[in-house]
Amino acid sequence: MLSRSSLLTLLSCLLLVGSLGRSLSLPPVRAQETCDAEPGWLIASVPPPMAKPSAHPESDWPFYQAAWRQFLFAMQPDQNGQPRLLSSYQ
Repeated sequence: MLSRSSLLTLLSCLLLVGSLGRSLSLPPVRAQETCDAEPGWLIASVPPPMAKPSAHPESDWPFYQAAWRQFLFAMQPDQNGQPRLLSSYQ
């Protein structure tokens, strides 16, 4: 259980963060409408290549695409039905 002073400090921080968030005027972000994944993403026998984020103002999409491919590779079941992530590090 939080003490009264800890609770007041936490509430003060939340109010401060909330007021800062409203005062910032960030430009809207335009999301990519579709993400066409290749069928090879779901069944891979070798780890996909890693990607380094591009310098801004370039898109971060190649980095996130590589991260999703790594995740899908790690979660792919092995011959025992366990995710590769669990069976690779025993």
